[in-house]
Amino acid sequence: MNHPCEQAVRQSGAKPCDGVVVGVSGGADSSALLHALVRCGYRVTVCHVNHCLRGEESDADARFVKERCKAYDVPYFERCADVFKLAKKQKCTVEEAGRLVRYLFFEEIRQKTGAKFIMTAHTKNDQVETVLYRMARGTGLHGLCGIPKKRGVILRPFLSVTREEIEAYCRDEQIEYRTDSTNEMTVYARNRVRHTVIPALCAVHPGAVQAIARMTQSLSIDDDYFSFQTAKRLAAMRMANGKYDCRSLAHEHPAIVRRTALAILNETGAGESEILCERLCALFSMASGSLTAQNGVCFFIRRGVLTAGECTPASPYAVRMSPGMTANTPYGAVRCEKMTRADADVYQKVYKNLLYLALDYDTIKGQITLRSRIDGDRFCSAKTGVTRKIKKLFSESGFTPFEKSAVPIVCDETGVIGVVGFGAKKGMEVSGDTTNVLLFIIDKTEE
Repeated sequence: MNHPCEQAVRQSGAKPCDGVVVGVSGGADSSALLHALVRCGYRVTVCHVNHCLRGEESDADARFVKERCKAYDVPYFERCADVFKLAKKQKCTVEEAGRLVRYLFFEEIRQKTGAKFIMTAHTKNDQVETVLYRMARGTGLHGLCGIPKKRGVILRPFLSVTREEIEAYCRDEQIEYRTDSTNEMTVYARNRVRHTVIPALCAVHPGAVQAIARMTQSLSIDDDYFSFQTAKRLAAMRMANGKYDCRSLAHEHPAIVRRTALAILNETGAGESEILCERLCALFSMASGSLTAQNGVCFFIRRGVLTAGECTPASPYAVRMSPGMTANTPYGAVRCEKMTRADADVYQKVYKNLLYLALDYDTIKGQITLRSRIDGDRFCSAKTGVTRKIKKLFSESGFTPFEKSAVPIVCDETGVIGVVGFGAKKGMEVSGDTTNVLLFIIDKTEE
């Protein structure tokens, strides 16, 4: 007999000699998958997770699966997990906690037995339920593609088989299985979709399940193309120091920009969310700015270059300075030198890759101090002639928390007289009347 269930197993991509870890709950779907694998000659190891949600019924499921494995003469592994307690601890749904436990267990046994693949018994109906549930939550193209038939070592051969075909297979082959009493409970979101939404859709169009399954296959092809283009764009954007050159995104289609944002959020550990994605897309087009994710990952953009990192400020510092001294700061080594105007000009031309802050030495009053920013600091830049709070200056420049707390500020007895990156205070800048220059030479530390 060449039943669709057995065809699906043979076309799964796994060879009988590869070794397969299969998750078996005891229900019709997983029992049919186990039977088909054994019938087709696969080397099988069974895993069963007792979720401890239904008391004696859960224990009976475990005993049933264990007995079936004895009958098939296949290895059996079992794990008990209080997923209700785990869900509370992880602050997630019971379904999500159960899924986490199962896949971790499956992978553990796969490595222990040397199996090549993990198989689960998700069906075409499960695919449709998943897509409809994601639609209700407002998913994008990737979410509409549903459950992938293959993800890494995980194979789902029954995604091409309907639940009706599986139940017919169980009848024809006299496959015993158990029915989970919670399958009828509409307290679970998936069950509400199964028992309410899908029947309503089938009443409108009898072929709804098949049609939605075809849609996911078609959209998967489109999704693969967009994923390929996004991967190319992201590869071109990555810089040697772990940053991203975002300037090329100005010429990309919004679909690629959005997917690139999601990819960056994912690979930096910021977490994928629609709100974060929208904010990161907006950040791409800014000259400078910042964005903070809830889990502490920060994004900063300046001149089209995006930096991702932790929001960790530097420790405060303050150092008394005089010509000839060098201070080691979180921002880098800062050397203070007194020079003639002519020598200072030559020095900055020769060593043009360094960062400088130049002041008219003869305008300085009293002791010179090099320090980090403190609350209330104000600065009147010689470039603009406008007095502003340094905190606001740094924020508008898209500084990271590290930079905001590490950028060196130069003070004398009158207050702030210079800020690295922003120049000298008005009236203390190097001009045509300057005879002596106090030059701060910064060898910046790479973050």
